[in-house]
Amino acid sequence: MKGITLTKNLPGAFLEKERVLAVGDLHIGRDLKLMAGGVFATNATAKMSKELLFLHSKYKADAIALLGDIKESIGYPPKDEYASLSEFFYAMRNVRLLIAKGNHDSRIEEIVKNLGSDAEISREILLEGAALMHGHTLPSTEAVKKRYIVTGHSHPAAEIRGRLEKAYAVLKPGIGMPKEYKTYNRNSRLVILPAFNSMLTGSDIASSGNFTPMLKRRIFEINSAKLYGLDCKPIKDSS
Repeated sequence: MKGITLTKNLPGAFLEKERVLAVGDLHIGRDLKLMAGGVFATNATAKMSKELLFLHSKYKADAIALLGDIKESIGYPPKDEYASLSEFFYAMRNVRLLIAKGNHDSRIEEIVKNLGSDAEISREILLEGAALMHGHTLPSTEAVKKRYIVTGHSHPAAEIRGRLEKAYAVLKPGIGMPKEYKTYNRNSRLVILPAFNSMLTGSDIASSGNFTPMLKRRIFEINSAKLYGLDCKPIKDSS
């Protein structure tokens, strides 16, 4: 896709002109929740921090955009999760961070400020050729004029080699687009990123239509979805 590169092996997208690396759904604290339930989990925060810094260096990005659901808790995080958030933002201290708020990110402004981070927080991140957002709300009138809308939220996955694996989803505008918006880019594409947290695989793209407004209202069409594995190769029979 012109102007955007899907990152290989680690789920993300690199916006080439703006030099912004976008990733979604870190769900920091997910490992702590699993361990509290008796499931062994490694320190996911340290792992994600290292992976993000690796991608930032590999693509020589000017900024990292976090597309929502930074934290696992919906409200203010408990003490152990707050410590993990502190660890993450400290690791990212030398990186310009852009945050598009997700449905798990209540009070994120307060948390980021208390942690001493100068991350830039908004509902949408509007770049020259793309709009970056979480995906739990409809895009703005400015966002649909962009060539790409890049989101997380849905945690797309597909059956690959007999098991469910993370997948990228790329969709075309649907019949709901002209009903909702007077002006929009007819060549726009919705790019849904898999969850960056390795503990979250996800679900089939069709099942996310009930909780993703852009799909439920057919702003973008589920049946048009082209799926790609983390190797960035097309998944057969994905349309």
